[in-house]
Amino acid sequence: MPTNPATLEAVDKTRISKVDSEVVGDIALSLRRFVGAGRWVGKGNRYGVRGAAEKIAREVKSGGVKDQRQLGQYIVASCALHCSDGWGYLGRAISATIVGDSRRALHLGYYAELRAALSILASAGIGVFNTKHFVISGPGKVTKLKYGRGTHEFVWLALKHWSSLPRSGALFSEIVRPGGIGLDNWLQTIGGSKAVAPQVRRWFLQWGMDIFSLTEDRNARNENSYRPDGIPETVAISCADGLNFVRRFWEAFEPASSSRFGEIDRSILRVALERAYTGRTGQTPSPTSPAYRRFIARAVDQQGYSGQLRSEWIAFLLRQSTSQDVEPIRLSSEDADSDMGVLAVISRAALLLRMASGASSSLLRTVEPDWKRYAFWYDLLGEQRGLWIGKWEGGSFTDLWADVSVTLDDLAVYQDAHLPQTQNSIGVSSVVPNLAGVMGTYERVALWSLLDN
Repeated sequence: MPTNPATLEAVDKTRISKVDSEVVGDIALSLRRFVGAGRWVGKGNRYGVRGAAEKIAREVKSGGVKDQRQLGQYIVASCALHCSDGWGYLGRAISATIVGDSRRALHLGYYAELRAALSILASAGIGVFNTKHFVISGPGKVTKLKYGRGTHEFVWLALKHWSSLPRSGALFSEIVRPGGIGLDNWLQTIGGSKAVAPQVRRWFLQWGMDIFSLTEDRNARNENSYRPDGIPETVAISCADGLNFVRRFWEAFEPASSSRFGEIDRSILRVALERAYTGRTGQTPSPTSPAYRRFIARAVDQQGYSGQLRSEWIAFLLRQSTSQDVEPIRLSSEDADSDMGVLAVISRAALLLRMASGASSSLLRTVEPDWKRYAFWYDLLGEQRGLWIGKWEGGSFTDLWADVSVTLDDLAVYQDAHLPQTQNSIGVSSVVPNLAGVMGTYERVALWSLLDN
């Protein structure tokens, strides 16, 4: 990975560190009246227009933003929308993967990752507007940061600094809820959130690493985005590899009653316990180690589990019932330029979006706890993406999993009936005609993870 010569100045780091989450929450609460009127921000918000970044740049050049309160509201409102847009980019990356289009999949996966980071920063009161960046510095106040480089560069540096702050660890522990229980409770016997904190920065920087590497290696980004595919050669994902990935990837997102990201959160917990054990003992976790078995048993017993459920959790955490992590976790440490690079970028984007969904959902509940008041947004989104016709008439948005489940079953039927080398796009479309239409709509995940009804 290239070395980044640019850094945030100390004054910018201090300003980011001092953002008050209670002030951000109060701004979120002030948006309730707009949501009630079917809008994200006020009709007269001067930044709620096309070309907001350019307008802000003109105002800064003329002496400063004209309405700090409205800009703060814009930043907070953008949190959930950046997140939703990121899930959309992820879905398009999956659609490109299905048809073996590696370059488009990489391009879209990268922007899914970038949008996830923008969402997380917005939830922390940090607004990114091309080369003009701001933090919410008080009630009705924003402060412009000194750093003046573009979006990609700033997002990486801001995420890097924010992930080192105590509140990022607290947020991570609150968001990740294996079995419906906060991550800090799972690690309570070894320090709770303090045991999570050293790992949080590593996770955020790993999951956002493509923002770093493709920001610094501008040539690589331009090669992928602007150069013709086929010169010097076409890089493609085989049909079988793409379909295998899509199946395993979607399976990781099946919502559970206790957590909208049940399988992902369980895998994060398992890795967190393994890393914590190694950090404390210097030993490699092993299911045959009596000491490690006791370590895992204590974590499970702390949650009050007993009987069959206790046995199932212990077997999972010891990698006995299933040894492999879910696909996004498994691939998230691969380099973007490795053989699995495209799928690794998509995986990292998905994990960062999982965090963005958690942060955004918390803010949305502050804005308006009645999820039906967001119908002005989700009815349009659902119809545009082909998820339903007209207005949403269902109950929980997790009902949208049903289409995914049926499609996964049909896809399994096709793959079981054909050897990998004989699988092809025409063949699979004859058995699963709406494959890309269903598998490429990760807006489903956005809806059930953001509104969490």
